[in-house]
Amino acid sequence: DNPPDLEAWYKGCSEGGIGQNGERLGPGEKVRERIMLSLRTSLGIRLKEYRELTGRTFIGDHEALVTTLRQKDLIRIRDGYLRLTTQGMLVSNTIVENLFLSLDRIEKSFSGEGKKN
Repeated sequence: DNPPDLEAWYKGCSEGGIGQNGERLGPGEKVRERIMLSLRTSLGIRLKEYRELTGRTFIGDHEALVTTLRQKDLIRIRDGYLRLTTQGMLVSNTIVENLFLSLDRIEKSFSGEGKKN
């Protein structure tokens, strides 16, 4: 099998966005910032936007975490959005941290760092 293409994972990302502090963001940073900012709103993450930014599905990328969060009633998925529940908002920093760790693993798998020989 050919290794996945990291650029394809970032399909839809522009040359980089502008962060909150005016710094240029690379594709991975842009995805992280959108996740972090979106989860801190009552609207949540628009799953279609994640797909537009990465070329992948949010639930597919974070399936184990999403399953656990749903079982613990920390998130709801409805109308194309993943939202934190009231309980989820109380632990939002931990949820975001775990999503970032999941993204790190995905990126390593594309770069070959996560592969065992």
